Amino acid sequence: MSTSRLQSEVDVLIFDFENANSTTREIQKRSKQLELINLEFKSKLDEIEQTVLYDASQRDNRNKATEIFRLTHELDKT
Repeated sequence: MSTSRLQSEVDVLIFDFENANSTTREIQKRSKQLELINLEFKSKLDEIEQTVLYDASQRDNRNKATEIFRLTHELDKT
């Protein structure tokens, strides 16, 4: 194998390696972006979940207050 052909193959390998490194960096960058988006969505989901739980507890409290009022009224009648 001649030196120039060997150098040409080495140049191609170096080029391929640089492209692979560039692609790897781009994938890492996108991965970090997706992780940030995922954290943002998780935060929003937690916020929604807390709101839903709060609303449910408020409804439960109102129902219990109504029941207490009804029972108190029944007790007063006796």
